[in-house]
Amino acid sequence: TYYAVSQILTRPFHPELPPLIEALRTAVADLPQEFSDPKREQADRFYRISLESLDISLLDEPLSDSPPPQPHLTFADFTGTVLEISQLPQRVLALKPRLAFLAAADVAYLRHYGRNYLKSILGRCDVNCAVIICVIGEAKALKGLIDDIGIRDPRLFYLVNEFDPSYAVSYYNKTAFRTQCANAYYQSVRFLILDYLLHILQIPLIISDIDIILQGSVAGILERHADAEVVLNKNDIEISFGSFFTANLVLIRPGRTSHHFARILRVFLERALERDSIEQFIDQSGMVLSRHYCSKHGLDRFDHFIGKEINNLMFNHTDMDDLALNIARGFVFFAYYGSEGESAITLMNALVETE
Repeated sequence: TYYAVSQILTRPFHPELPPLIEALRTAVADLPQEFSDPKREQADRFYRISLESLDISLLDEPLSDSPPPQPHLTFADFTGTVLEISQLPQRVLALKPRLAFLAAADVAYLRHYGRNYLKSILGRCDVNCAVIICVIGEAKALKGLIDDIGIRDPRLFYLVNEFDPSYAVSYYNKTAFRTQCANAYYQSVRFLILDYLLHILQIPLIISDIDIILQGSVAGILERHADAEVVLNKNDIEISFGSFFTANLVLIRPGRTSHHFARILRVFLERALERDSIEQFIDQSGMVLSRHYCSKHGLDRFDHFIGKEINNLMFNHTDMDDLALNIARGFVFFAYYGSEGESAITLMNALVETE
């Protein structure tokens, strides 16, 4: 059933398809859930939760041009000095940027990847830019984090989302404690604040994971996708709706298509994150549904990253040799997908230091 729904959602929108998806979702509830093999039971749990979280009713939401709500965030400059959130547009736009980069992560992940991410963006971006890092955690940890990262640049700004992981929903392991599975929220924060930032800044945004390195021309990407308001990382070989778009890189420009894409994605995630259980990459499911919402309403200024703009090949700690380094250098943006270990760190550092 999961892959039948995926076959529908990974194809162009058709008005007869949402009722078919709902019928398939309803049929799943009547299927047996008793398995002798724990792996099959876990897989069944994952597929059920993925389908249950797929709120098809959002496709019937009316178009709305109302401004997005202001999220509860702490705003600080590159020194960690806390400012009023109302000053964010003025501070960012004073730089006259062609675009802003947006990434979000918890303190531990930022300590692991943040320095290399910022060095590559601030050192290699070939257009005027700003960088907004959303720190997920306690505001009191911000200054210590800035010291640990060790980068002071007036193009850099921080937002703090004070998320308490004790309120996180569980992943597909039905016996997991709620505190064990904050990953879905960590994945979603950047998209929960995206429509607000797009609205107040009115400049293009590149939203990415924090474990990503810029190596090539951003100006070239902006030029190649000049007619699009939303550019997504499409995984052409993937038939699962939850992995059809990879959320590690998105380019979005102000406009009607992007406004409604970002709005529906936020609403989808807000509803999904209130559930008792959720799958980790719920943001990618939301992107598929938001894309269909826009298509339904004739909002089609979309494009996809091409060729060497972003990799979809996942590297792990056993792959980080000279061959991997040469492959990685060929991409404008190279993503690590959370690779860990000494060899991964060596590769990250080598890519950042490459002239």
